[in-house]
Amino acid sequence: MSEALLDRPGVSFRSTRDPEITAGTFDSLVNGLASDGGLFVPKEFPEAFSDNFIANLGNLNLSQISERVLGKMIPETVIDDKELQEMMEVAHNFNIPMESLSRQIMVLWLSEGPTASFKDVAARAIAQLMEKYCEDESTPKNIIVATSGDTGVAIADAFGGSKWVTVTVLYPANEVSPVQEAQMQEAARAYKNVQCLPIDGVFDDAQNIAKILLAARDTPDQTAESVTALVEKAMGEYNQSDFTPDLAKKLIEGTRELDLSSANSINIWRLIPQMVQYFYGYGQMVKKGRIKPGEEIVYAVPTGNVGHLMAGLYAKELGLPIKKFIVASNENDIMTNIIQDGVIKHNGLRDVDGKKKAKKTWSNSMDIANPSNLERLLDFAAQKVSPNAKIEYAGMKKAIQNFDINEYPEGVPLADFGVTPEMLEYLKANLYSYSVDDDTTIAQMHETNTTSDNGTVLEPHGATAAHAIPKAINDNFISDNDQVIILETAHPDKFPDALEEAGLKVHPHKVHDQLEALDSDQDTVLAARENVVTAIDQVLAAVQDIANASAERRAV
Repeated sequence: MSEALLDRPGVSFRSTRDPEITAGTFDSLVNGLASDGGLFVPKEFPEAFSDNFIANLGNLNLSQISERVLGKMIPETVIDDKELQEMMEVAHNFNIPMESLSRQIMVLWLSEGPTASFKDVAARAIAQLMEKYCEDESTPKNIIVATSGDTGVAIADAFGGSKWVTVTVLYPANEVSPVQEAQMQEAARAYKNVQCLPIDGVFDDAQNIAKILLAARDTPDQTAESVTALVEKAMGEYNQSDFTPDLAKKLIEGTRELDLSSANSINIWRLIPQMVQYFYGYGQMVKKGRIKPGEEIVYAVPTGNVGHLMAGLYAKELGLPIKKFIVASNENDIMTNIIQDGVIKHNGLRDVDGKKKAKKTWSNSMDIANPSNLERLLDFAAQKVSPNAKIEYAGMKKAIQNFDINEYPEGVPLADFGVTPEMLEYLKANLYSYSVDDDTTIAQMHETNTTSDNGTVLEPHGATAAHAIPKAINDNFISDNDQVIILETAHPDKFPDALEEAGLKVHPHKVHDQLEALDSDQDTVLAARENVVTAIDQVLAAVQDIANASAERRAV
């Protein structure tokens, strides 16, 4: 098994927009976004794992797989074998159970981590990496994170109590489940280096605030040209009519000394650890005798921001035998329209104060209308089949942000932005995307409970994946003999209203200690709802406050 650790040159990273903008392990980690607004992706992938390693995955625990997968990506000169092993033992000191739904379908319960979310795997790994960087460099970092549900508490818990890192979580007020909000506010109460701020809007608004603050961080000065560029970027993504040059100057000045970083899936180091889940699930399938070593399987992945899917594609690139991916979404169907039809189109948008926003659904973590990792997905496809394609990502993002179905009932073709027919064919050949409405999601939760091998209770996100599987079979994307793993992303007990709607009780055989101890009516939650943040400069002030308090604690 030592073969995976003998040679560790690691990888370097480049921007999706300008390949000349590159970064190593820690530069890509702490910067989050590339300076041109692009996302970091591997310049080249390392050599794939051997067949012997794949065959023996079932004999490794989660931390051992993490050590080897991250070891493929991190040069030994950056983190040596012993330290990487110790870091992953701290990060991944829990198990991920697997359960049978049928002869064809298994469920990987990624919800069994410390905060009952699949984000625990990535969050706890990135926390170890960031803490090492800050400790080695004696440099604090102030992380800003947008969440549609589970990322926030996973990041807050992973970084809670850190000496060097503060965390500001932005979540859409009235858009997350009461349990998820209670988890975030409990983490903020428990840790002095964590704050969780409800934002007036939806997830895309919170994500855009984080992106704009990072862009302001990277704006070199307050010249008219720089300020104009920041305003144009902000108006393209933030949709705030009063984003003035004065506000841009304020952000540039305010972020200059803040050492801002990110831990959303816009950060490549949130994606890389998520590959571990795919390797672990494959190993469990071999261990349970569902497949033979080397046999290909299918993963059914609920997705909103596309980060989880990208981790799977990267895992396949490293040699994991994945045949295809089933990509499930809810009524916010932009990814289904992109993958299946090659067009920008939202059918699920709602009008909020005159602005088009993602629709609120039972599967709230996928209530996203502007998926950040779409840029990585298209870049990946381009490298596969159209390496010379010139894609206008900035224009594409603006078109997604401002899409109006009345103006473009058939959608806006991705070809308008340089996406080639070969890229679209590649996506459709490897990914099957299907959107599931709320009523069908609830019906699927009930059906799974009554027909599965063990009376399984899925939560809404996993239910969308379960519903998409027979659709993929009927459309001849996969066969009814393919073995499929559903990635269950959150604990069912986080969604009591959805369970009640489906006629189900709290999960009968998977009780999570943190959720059992949580009081969703605690005063901290109610207090947070009385202080909803309505403007980006309020977020900046809050980040400055927690950064100052953290500096004072370090000085004591």
